[in-house]
Amino acid sequence: LVDSMIEAVGVRTYVVLLKSYPDTFTGSEAVKWILKNSNFADCAADAIEVAEQMLREGYIQVAVGPKPETPDSPVEPDSPSGLFRNFSKSSSKYSIGGLGGGALSAPNTTVFRNSSHALYRFTDKVDAEQPLDASRLNDIRSDFEKCLPTATRKYHMKSYPHVFVGSEAVDFLVNRGHAKNRGEAVRIGDALRIRGSFRHVCDDHTFKDGYYFYTFLFR
Repeated sequence: LVDSMIEAVGVRTYVVLLKSYPDTFTGSEAVKWILKNSNFADCAADAIEVAEQMLREGYIQVAVGPKPETPDSPVEPDSPSGLFRNFSKSSSKYSIGGLGGGALSAPNTTVFRNSSHALYRFTDKVDAEQPLDASRLNDIRSDFEKCLPTATRKYHMKSYPHVFVGSEAVDFLVNRGHAKNRGEAVRIGDALRIRGSFRHVCDDHTFKDGYYFYTFLFR
């Protein structure tokens, strides 16, 4: 069921309080999909129960959740590009994981909300349970090494020539269709690192979706 949901539920980038949340979907979108496609759900309550099981088992995780008293309302696109700006009328309605203080509170990570104010994302647990095919990895590696651009970057007044940034490499893997989501892209990227395609410039990190510099070993 989770595999099918990953393929079918459209993930987008939402912006909440000026922070972007890529590869996320709303609770109401998930409930609608489960109702339509699952044999286990005959009503919204059943669909919410299925979604909560996905939360408990680690297949999805909370990105942004509303407080329980928040009324639901539709989400409207902010621009034709697919970047959404929602939740802008009252920031006190939302609880955001990783942020504290003010009117915001930590989201409940085991209660699933049937709401367009609640954002969730898929984890890489499904992909981690499937071994990476060696032939597929070889094809990805060829495209990755030939087409991913590198440049000279600076960090703490030091220049690093011919490097790429982890988050940009994740973008590349997703946009080229090598990965379904950013979690799978990180797993693929680290598999390429282990196989000797590239390394972290200081050998301090595995492959990460962030502002980390990596350099190819054979380009």
